[in-house]
Amino acid sequence: MTLAEALQKSLLFFRAQRSGDLGADNPVPFRSLPSFATDGSDVGVDLSKGYFDAGDFVKYGQPAAYTISMLAWSGLEFADGFRAAGSLSELHYAVRWGTDYILEASRHLDAQCTFYAQVGRGAAEGCDGAPGCSYDHGYWGRPEDYSAYPSAAARQTSVISAAAPGTECAPRPPPHASLILQAPLARTHLPTTLLHLLALRRNRARLPPRPLPPSRRIWAQASAALAASSLLLADDGGGERGERGAYAAALLQRAVQLYGCAVAHNPQNATLQASLPAVLPQYRSNGFSDELGWAAAWLHTATAEERYALDFQANMRRGEDRWYYEGWAASWDDVNALAKLRMLLSAPDGFAHREHLLQSVRTFVVKWSECSGEAGPPTATGCGLCWLNRWLNGLGLVFTSHRSRPNGVLAGYRTMPRLSSNPALDQVGTPTLRAHRGATRRTFRHSPTR
Repeated sequence: MTLAEALQKSLLFFRAQRSGDLGADNPVPFRSLPSFATDGSDVGVDLSKGYFDAGDFVKYGQPAAYTISMLAWSGLEFADGFRAAGSLSELHYAVRWGTDYILEASRHLDAQCTFYAQVGRGAAEGCDGAPGCSYDHGYWGRPEDYSAYPSAAARQTSVISAAAPGTECAPRPPPHASLILQAPLARTHLPTTLLHLLALRRNRARLPPRPLPPSRRIWAQASAALAASSLLLADDGGGERGERGAYAAALLQRAVQLYGCAVAHNPQNATLQASLPAVLPQYRSNGFSDELGWAAAWLHTATAEERYALDFQANMRRGEDRWYYEGWAASWDDVNALAKLRMLLSAPDGFAHREHLLQSVRTFVVKWSECSGEAGPPTATGCGLCWLNRWLNGLGLVFTSHRSRPNGVLAGYRTMPRLSSNPALDQVGTPTLRAHRGATRRTFRHSPTR
Protein backbone atom coordinates (compact mmCIF):
# COMPACT_ATOMS: atom_id res chain seq x y z
CA MET A 1 0.00 0.00 0.00
CA THR A 2 1.32 3.44 -0.90
CA LEU A 3 1.18 6.43 1.42
CA ALA A 4 -1.45 8.01 -0.84
CA GLU A 5 -3.65 4.91 -0.54
CA ALA A 6 -3.23 4.86 3.24
CA LEU A 7 -4.24 8.52 3.36
CA GLN A 8 -7.32 7.88 1.23
CA LYS A 9 -8.39 5.00 3.47
CA SER A 10 -7.85 7.10 6.57
CA LEU A 11 -10.24 9.70 5.22
CA LEU A 12 -12.68 6.97 4.21
CA PHE A 13 -12.85 6.08 7.91
CA PHE A 14 -14.22 9.56 8.61
CA ARG A 15 -16.90 8.98 5.98
CA ALA A 16 -18.00 5.84 7.81
CA GLN A 17 -18.11 7.69 11.14
CA ARG A 18 -20.49 10.41 9.97
CA SER A 19 -23.98 10.93 11.24
CA GLY A 20 -26.93 12.29 9.31
CA ASP A 21 -27.80 12.14 5.62
CA LEU A 22 -24.54 11.14 3.91
CA GLY A 23 -25.82 11.97 0.43
CA ALA A 24 -25.87 10.18 -2.90
CA ASP A 25 -22.09 10.36 -3.33
CA ASN A 26 -21.44 8.43 -0.12
CA PRO A 27 -18.76 5.80 -0.92
CA VAL A 28 -19.58 3.55 2.07
CA PRO A 29 -22.24 1.12 0.78
CA PHE A 30 -23.47 -0.07 4.18
CA ARG A 31 -24.19 3.55 5.19
CA SER A 32 -26.96 4.17 2.67
CA LEU A 33 -29.80 5.67 4.72
CA PRO A 34 -29.93 8.76 6.98
CA SER A 35 -29.17 8.13 10.63
CA PHE A 36 -29.86 10.12 13.80
CA ALA A 37 -31.76 12.65 11.73
CA THR A 38 -33.56 13.95 14.83
CA ASP A 39 -30.52 14.55 17.03
CA GLY A 40 -30.88 17.93 18.72
CA SER A 41 -34.63 18.14 18.21
CA ASP A 42 -35.09 17.99 21.99
CA VAL A 43 -33.42 21.42 22.22
CA GLY A 44 -34.59 22.89 18.94
CA VAL A 45 -31.43 22.59 16.84
CA ASP A 46 -30.32 20.27 14.05
CA LEU A 47 -27.45 18.13 15.34
CA SER A 48 -27.96 15.39 12.78
CA LYS A 49 -24.45 15.87 11.37
CA GLY A 50 -21.18 15.42 13.23
CA TYR A 51 -19.12 12.32 13.93
CA PHE A 52 -19.72 9.27 16.07
CA ASP A 53 -17.09 8.91 18.76
CA ALA A 54 -16.05 5.31 18.13
CA GLY A 55 -17.92 2.04 17.71
CA ASP A 56 -20.73 3.67 19.65
CA PHE A 57 -22.93 6.49 18.38
CA VAL A 58 -22.30 9.15 21.02
CA LYS A 59 -21.35 12.61 19.79
CA TYR A 60 -18.88 14.00 22.34
CA GLY A 61 -18.19 17.67 21.74
CA GLN A 62 -14.72 17.87 23.26
CA PRO A 63 -12.84 15.06 21.44
CA ALA A 64 -14.72 15.77 18.20
CA ALA A 65 -13.60 19.42 18.21
CA TYR A 66 -10.02 18.30 18.90
CA THR A 67 -10.24 15.96 15.90
CA ILE A 68 -11.43 18.75 13.62
CA SER A 69 -8.60 21.01 14.84
CA MET A 70 -6.00 18.38 14.01
CA LEU A 71 -7.52 17.55 10.63
CA ALA A 72 -7.49 21.23 9.73
CA TRP A 73 -3.89 21.67 10.90
CA SER A 74 -2.76 18.67 8.87
CA GLY A 75 -4.37 20.21 5.78
CA LEU A 76 -2.66 23.54 6.41
CA GLU A 77 0.80 22.03 6.92
CA PHE A 78 0.64 19.32 4.27
CA ALA A 79 -1.67 20.75 1.61
CA ASP A 80 0.71 19.82 -1.21
CA GLY A 81 0.95 16.26 0.04
CA PHE A 82 -2.83 15.88 0.31
CA ARG A 83 -3.17 17.39 -3.16
CA ALA A 84 -0.59 15.01 -4.62
CA ALA A 85 -2.47 12.08 -3.07
CA GLY A 86 -5.75 13.33 -4.56
CA SER A 87 -7.22 13.78 -1.08
CA LEU A 88 -7.27 17.52 -0.41
CA SER A 89 -10.92 18.04 -1.35
CA GLU A 90 -11.91 14.99 0.72
CA LEU A 91 -10.06 16.45 3.70
CA HIS A 92 -11.94 19.72 3.26
CA TYR A 93 -15.20 17.79 3.12
CA ALA A 94 -14.34 15.89 6.32
CA VAL A 95 -13.49 19.10 8.17
CA ARG A 96 -16.59 20.89 6.94
CA TRP A 97 -18.83 18.03 8.10
CA GLY A 98 -17.48 18.64 11.59
CA THR A 99 -17.60 22.44 11.46
CA ASP A 100 -21.20 22.40 10.23
CA TYR A 101 -22.02 20.48 13.39
CA ILE A 102 -20.10 22.86 15.68
CA LEU A 103 -21.81 25.87 14.09
CA GLU A 104 -25.19 24.33 14.81
CA ALA A 105 -24.15 23.31 18.34
CA SER A 106 -23.18 26.93 19.03
CA ARG A 107 -26.21 28.46 17.30
CA HIS A 108 -27.53 29.93 20.56
CA LEU A 109 -24.32 31.40 21.97
CA ASP A 110 -26.03 34.78 22.19
CA ALA A 111 -28.34 33.23 24.77
CA GLN A 112 -25.75 33.33 27.55
CA CYS A 113 -23.20 31.18 25.76
CA THR A 114 -25.48 28.17 25.31
CA PHE A 115 -23.59 25.33 23.64
CA TYR A 116 -24.95 21.87 22.86
CA ALA A 117 -21.98 19.86 24.00
CA GLN A 118 -23.00 16.21 23.60
CA VAL A 119 -25.66 13.96 22.11
CA GLY A 120 -26.21 10.54 23.71
CA ARG A 121 -23.98 9.03 26.36
CA GLY A 122 -21.80 6.02 27.02
CA ALA A 123 -22.26 3.40 29.70
CA ALA A 124 -22.41 4.77 33.23
CA GLU A 125 -19.40 4.35 35.50
CA GLY A 126 -19.40 0.89 37.04
CA CYS A 127 -22.08 -0.37 34.68
CA ASP A 128 -22.14 -4.17 34.41
CA GLY A 129 -23.81 -4.18 31.01
CA ALA A 130 -27.35 -3.95 32.31
CA PRO A 131 -29.77 -2.13 29.96
CA GLY A 132 -30.52 0.57 32.52
CA CYS A 133 -26.94 1.85 32.64
CA SER A 134 -25.50 0.94 29.22
CA TYR A 135 -27.19 3.72 27.22
CA ASP A 136 -25.59 3.95 23.75
CA HIS A 137 -22.95 1.39 24.67
CA GLY A 138 -25.61 -1.27 24.85
CA TYR A 139 -26.29 -1.05 21.11
CA TRP A 140 -24.16 -3.09 18.68
CA GLY A 141 -25.84 -2.47 15.36
CA ARG A 142 -25.82 -0.11 12.40
CA PRO A 143 -26.57 3.56 13.04
CA GLU A 144 -29.42 3.31 10.53
CA ASP A 145 -31.14 0.73 12.77
CA TYR A 146 -30.65 2.53 16.07
CA SER A 147 -34.33 3.43 16.41
CA ALA A 148 -35.11 -0.23 17.11
CA TYR A 149 -32.84 -0.16 20.19
CA PRO A 150 -34.96 -0.21 23.39
CA SER A 151 -32.99 2.66 24.94
CA ALA A 152 -33.19 4.86 21.84
CA ALA A 153 -35.89 6.99 23.48
CA ALA A 154 -33.46 8.00 26.23
CA ARG A 155 -31.02 9.68 23.81
CA GLN A 156 -30.65 13.31 24.89
CA THR A 157 -28.66 16.45 24.19
CA SER A 158 -26.36 17.79 26.91
CA VAL A 159 -25.96 21.54 27.24
CA ILE A 160 -23.63 24.04 28.89
CA SER A 161 -24.27 27.75 29.32
CA ALA A 162 -23.28 30.68 31.49
CA ALA A 163 -26.71 31.29 32.92
CA ALA A 164 -27.87 27.79 33.83
CA PRO A 165 -24.21 26.91 33.91
CA GLY A 166 -23.72 23.52 32.38
CA THR A 167 -26.99 21.64 32.41
CA GLU A 168 -26.46 17.91 32.64
CA CYS A 169 -29.15 17.00 30.16
CA ALA A 170 -31.42 18.80 27.81
CA PRO A 171 -35.15 18.67 28.46
CA ARG A 172 -36.36 15.19 27.63
CA PRO A 173 -39.49 14.45 25.61
CA PRO A 174 -41.72 11.74 26.99
CA PRO A 175 -40.64 8.25 25.89
CA HIS A 176 -43.71 7.65 23.76
CA ALA A 177 -43.04 10.85 21.79
CA SER A 178 -39.45 9.82 21.02
CA LEU A 179 -40.54 6.37 19.92
CA ILE A 180 -43.16 7.86 17.66
CA LEU A 181 -40.74 10.25 16.01
CA GLN A 182 -37.78 7.88 15.68
CA ALA A 183 -39.15 4.54 14.60
CA PRO A 184 -41.15 5.49 11.50
CA LEU A 185 -38.95 8.38 10.36
CA ALA A 186 -35.46 6.96 10.64
CA ARG A 187 -35.93 4.55 7.73
CA THR A 188 -37.48 7.00 5.29
CA HIS A 189 -35.75 8.87 2.49
CA LEU A 190 -37.26 12.20 3.52
CA PRO A 191 -34.72 15.05 3.60
CA THR A 192 -32.98 15.34 6.95
CA THR A 193 -34.32 18.87 7.46
CA LEU A 194 -37.92 17.68 7.04
CA LEU A 195 -37.33 14.82 9.47
CA HIS A 196 -35.96 17.29 11.97
CA LEU A 197 -38.92 19.64 11.63
CA LEU A 198 -41.31 16.76 12.21
CA ALA A 199 -39.35 15.80 15.30
CA LEU A 200 -39.44 19.34 16.64
CA ARG A 201 -43.20 19.46 16.37
CA ARG A 202 -43.52 16.27 18.37
CA ASN A 203 -41.01 17.16 21.11
CA ARG A 204 -43.03 19.69 23.09
CA ALA A 205 -42.85 18.38 26.63
CA ARG A 206 -40.01 19.89 28.66
CA LEU A 207 -38.43 19.23 32.04
CA PRO A 208 -36.31 21.86 33.83
CA PRO A 209 -32.52 21.39 33.47
CA ARG A 210 -30.25 21.01 36.46
CA PRO A 211 -27.66 23.82 36.87
CA LEU A 212 -24.02 22.80 37.23
CA PRO A 213 -20.75 24.77 37.07
CA PRO A 214 -19.60 25.38 33.49
CA SER A 215 -16.29 24.23 32.03
CA ARG A 216 -14.28 26.38 29.66
CA ARG A 217 -12.90 23.34 27.85
CA ILE A 218 -15.60 22.72 25.26
CA TRP A 219 -16.05 26.38 24.36
CA ALA A 220 -12.27 26.76 23.93
CA GLN A 221 -11.74 23.51 22.02
CA ALA A 222 -14.62 24.36 19.68
CA SER A 223 -13.15 27.85 19.20
CA ALA A 224 -9.78 26.38 18.20
CA ALA A 225 -11.45 23.96 15.78
CA LEU A 226 -13.35 26.73 14.01
CA ALA A 227 -10.38 29.11 13.90
CA ALA A 228 -8.10 26.44 12.40
CA SER A 229 -10.78 25.38 9.94
CA SER A 230 -11.37 28.98 8.85
CA LEU A 231 -7.80 28.99 7.55
CA LEU A 232 -8.10 25.65 5.79
CA LEU A 233 -11.44 26.55 4.20
CA ALA A 234 -10.55 30.15 3.38
CA ASP A 235 -11.43 29.68 -0.28
CA ASP A 236 -14.73 27.92 0.40
CA GLY A 237 -18.02 29.77 0.24
CA GLY A 238 -17.14 32.56 -2.19
CA GLY A 239 -14.53 35.25 -2.45
CA GLU A 240 -11.41 35.60 -4.56
CA ARG A 241 -8.45 33.33 -3.88
CA GLY A 242 -6.55 34.67 -0.93
CA GLU A 243 -9.65 36.46 0.33
CA ARG A 244 -11.57 34.85 3.16
CA GLY A 245 -14.76 33.25 1.86
CA ALA A 246 -18.16 33.64 3.44
CA TYR A 247 -18.13 30.25 5.14
CA ALA A 248 -14.64 30.71 6.57
CA ALA A 249 -15.59 34.16 7.81
CA ALA A 250 -18.59 32.65 9.62
CA LEU A 251 -16.31 30.07 11.23
CA LEU A 252 -13.90 32.72 12.46
CA GLN A 253 -16.67 34.93 13.80
CA ARG A 254 -18.11 32.03 15.78
CA ALA A 255 -14.62 31.05 17.00
CA VAL A 256 -14.20 34.54 18.46
CA GLN A 257 -17.59 34.24 20.20
CA LEU A 258 -16.75 30.83 21.66
CA TYR A 259 -13.42 32.13 22.91
CA GLY A 260 -15.20 35.01 24.64
CA CYS A 261 -17.45 32.52 26.43
CA ALA A 262 -14.47 30.38 27.45
CA VAL A 263 -12.52 33.30 28.91
CA ALA A 264 -15.42 35.00 30.64
CA HIS A 265 -17.07 32.09 32.42
CA ASN A 266 -16.29 29.23 34.79
CA PRO A 267 -15.22 31.18 37.89
CA GLN A 268 -15.08 27.89 39.82
CA ASN A 269 -12.48 26.37 37.43
CA ALA A 270 -14.78 23.41 36.83
CA THR A 271 -13.53 20.42 34.87
CA LEU A 272 -15.37 18.90 31.93
CA GLN A 273 -17.03 16.19 34.01
CA ALA A 274 -18.24 18.71 36.59
CA SER A 275 -20.14 20.46 33.81
CA LEU A 276 -21.17 17.34 31.91
CA PRO A 277 -21.43 14.23 34.08
CA ALA A 278 -22.62 12.36 30.99
CA VAL A 279 -19.01 12.30 29.68
CA LEU A 280 -18.03 9.92 32.49
CA PRO A 281 -16.33 7.56 32.65
CA GLN A 282 -15.23 7.75 29.02
CA TYR A 283 -13.82 11.29 28.97
CA ARG A 284 -12.52 12.33 32.37
CA SER A 285 -10.84 15.72 32.12
CA ASN A 286 -7.60 16.84 33.77
CA GLY A 287 -8.01 20.57 33.33
CA PHE A 288 -8.82 23.35 30.90
CA SER A 289 -5.97 25.88 30.77
CA ASP A 290 -4.24 24.23 27.80
CA GLU A 291 -7.46 24.50 25.76
CA LEU A 292 -7.63 28.22 26.53
CA GLY A 293 -4.07 28.60 25.26
CA TRP A 294 -4.85 26.40 22.24
CA ALA A 295 -7.79 28.62 21.28
CA ALA A 296 -5.79 31.83 21.73
CA ALA A 297 -2.95 30.45 19.59
CA TRP A 298 -5.27 29.52 16.73
CA LEU A 299 -7.11 32.82 16.91
CA HIS A 300 -3.81 34.65 16.77
CA THR A 301 -2.84 32.57 13.74
CA ALA A 302 -6.15 33.31 12.03
CA THR A 303 -6.41 37.02 12.87
CA ALA A 304 -2.87 38.22 13.71
CA GLU A 305 -4.48 40.26 16.51
CA GLU A 306 -2.01 41.00 19.29
CA ARG A 307 -4.56 40.51 22.06
CA TYR A 308 -4.55 36.74 21.53
CA ALA A 309 -0.77 36.57 21.84
CA LEU A 310 -1.01 38.63 25.03
CA ASP A 311 -3.73 36.31 26.36
CA PHE A 312 -1.71 33.17 25.78
CA GLN A 313 0.39 33.01 28.96
CA ALA A 314 -2.48 34.08 31.21
CA ASN A 315 -4.68 31.40 29.67
CA MET A 316 -2.11 28.66 30.16
CA ARG A 317 -1.71 29.66 33.82
CA ARG A 318 -5.38 29.62 34.76
CA GLY A 319 -6.70 26.89 36.99
CA GLU A 320 -4.21 24.04 37.03
CA ASP A 321 -1.42 26.14 35.39
CA ARG A 322 0.22 24.40 32.40
CA TRP A 323 2.83 27.07 31.68
CA TYR A 324 5.84 25.17 33.04
CA TYR A 325 4.63 21.73 32.02
CA GLU A 326 5.79 20.40 28.66
CA GLY A 327 2.78 18.12 28.14
CA TRP A 328 1.88 14.51 28.79
CA ALA A 329 0.73 13.37 25.36
CA ALA A 330 -0.94 15.07 22.41
CA SER A 331 -4.59 14.13 22.80
CA TRP A 332 -8.09 15.52 23.29
CA ASP A 333 -7.25 15.91 26.99
CA ASP A 334 -3.77 17.40 26.60
CA VAL A 335 -3.12 20.04 23.95
CA ASN A 336 -0.43 21.67 26.05
CA ALA A 337 2.49 20.98 23.70
CA LEU A 338 0.33 21.59 20.64
CA ALA A 339 -0.83 24.96 21.96
CA LYS A 340 2.75 26.05 22.65
CA LEU A 341 3.92 24.87 19.24
CA ARG A 342 1.06 26.66 17.51
CA MET A 343 1.81 29.87 19.42
CA LEU A 344 5.52 29.51 18.65
CA LEU A 345 4.76 29.21 14.94
CA SER A 346 2.43 32.20 15.03
CA ALA A 347 4.32 34.44 17.46
CA PRO A 348 5.43 37.83 16.18
CA ASP A 349 9.05 38.91 16.22
CA GLY A 350 10.13 39.86 19.70
CA PHE A 351 7.44 37.77 21.41
CA ALA A 352 8.41 37.82 25.09
CA HIS A 353 7.83 34.12 25.72
CA ARG A 354 9.46 32.73 22.60
CA GLU A 355 12.39 31.04 24.34
CA HIS A 356 10.16 29.50 27.00
CA LEU A 357 7.85 28.03 24.36
CA LEU A 358 10.79 26.76 22.35
CA GLN A 359 12.28 24.99 25.35
CA SER A 360 8.94 23.48 26.36
CA VAL A 361 8.27 22.12 22.88
CA ARG A 362 11.82 20.77 22.66
CA THR A 363 11.43 18.97 26.00
CA PHE A 364 8.18 17.38 24.85
CA VAL A 365 9.63 16.18 21.53
CA VAL A 366 12.76 14.80 23.17
CA LYS A 367 10.65 12.93 25.73
CA TRP A 368 8.73 11.14 22.99
CA SER A 369 11.52 10.71 20.45
CA GLU A 370 13.75 9.18 23.13
CA CYS A 371 10.73 7.50 24.72
CA SER A 372 11.82 8.47 28.19
CA GLY A 373 10.18 10.78 30.69
CA GLU A 374 11.99 12.39 33.60
CA ALA A 375 9.41 11.22 36.13
CA GLY A 376 8.23 7.96 34.57
CA PRO A 377 6.33 7.14 31.37
CA PRO A 378 6.64 6.93 28.46
CA THR A 379 8.83 3.84 28.43
CA ALA A 380 9.98 1.69 25.52
CA THR A 381 9.05 -1.94 25.06
CA GLY A 382 11.56 -4.42 23.69
CA CYS A 383 10.16 -4.05 20.18
CA GLY A 384 10.20 -0.26 20.08
CA LEU A 385 6.68 0.64 21.20
CA CYS A 386 6.60 3.87 23.19
CA TRP A 387 4.22 3.02 26.01
CA LEU A 388 2.34 5.59 28.09
CA ASN A 389 -0.80 3.78 29.18
CA ARG A 390 -3.48 1.53 27.72
CA TRP A 391 -5.02 4.41 25.78
CA LEU A 392 -2.02 6.46 24.73
CA ASN A 393 1.00 4.66 23.29
CA GLY A 394 1.24 6.04 19.82
CA LEU A 395 4.55 7.34 18.59
CA GLY A 396 6.42 4.06 18.54
CA LEU A 397 3.76 2.17 16.62
CA VAL A 398 4.63 3.38 13.15
CA PHE A 399 8.31 2.57 13.67
CA THR A 400 7.55 -0.82 15.18
CA SER A 401 5.57 -1.64 12.06
CA HIS A 402 8.49 -0.74 9.85
CA ARG A 403 11.36 -2.05 11.95
CA SER A 404 12.53 -4.40 9.21
CA ARG A 405 12.54 -1.53 6.69
CA PRO A 406 14.00 1.48 8.48
CA ASN A 407 13.50 3.89 5.61
CA GLY A 408 10.13 2.57 4.42
CA VAL A 409 7.85 4.95 6.19
CA LEU A 410 10.18 7.96 6.24
CA ALA A 411 10.55 7.83 2.48
CA GLY A 412 6.87 8.61 2.26
CA TYR A 413 7.12 11.36 4.87
CA ARG A 414 9.86 13.07 2.91
CA THR A 415 7.52 13.52 -0.04
CA MET A 416 5.36 15.79 2.12
CA PRO A 417 6.15 19.47 2.72
CA ARG A 418 8.33 19.80 5.78
CA LEU A 419 6.66 21.12 8.89
CA SER A 420 10.08 22.44 9.90
CA SER A 421 10.20 24.87 6.99
CA ASN A 422 9.23 27.34 9.71
CA PRO A 423 12.38 28.88 11.23
CA ALA A 424 10.99 28.41 14.73
CA LEU A 425 10.98 24.65 14.25
CA ASP A 426 14.50 24.64 12.83
CA GLN A 427 15.56 25.65 16.34
CA VAL A 428 13.73 22.68 17.83
CA GLY A 429 15.59 20.22 15.61
CA THR A 430 14.67 17.47 13.17
CA PRO A 431 14.34 13.74 13.83
CA THR A 432 16.80 11.20 12.49
CA LEU A 433 16.95 7.41 12.76
CA ARG A 434 19.19 4.96 14.51
CA ALA A 435 19.01 1.23 15.20
CA HIS A 436 18.11 0.28 18.76
CA ARG A 437 17.61 -3.28 20.02
CA GLY A 438 16.80 -4.44 16.55
CA ALA A 439 13.98 -1.92 16.14
CA THR A 440 13.82 1.37 14.32
CA ARG A 441 13.61 4.25 16.75
CA ARG A 442 13.80 7.98 16.57
CA THR A 443 16.67 9.94 18.02
CA PHE A 444 16.52 13.70 18.40
CA ARG A 445 19.30 16.06 17.60
CA HIS A 446 19.59 19.64 16.50
CA SER A 447 19.78 19.49 12.71
CA PRO A 448 18.54 22.58 10.87
CA THR A 449 16.51 21.93 7.73
CA ARG A 450 18.23 22.77 4.50
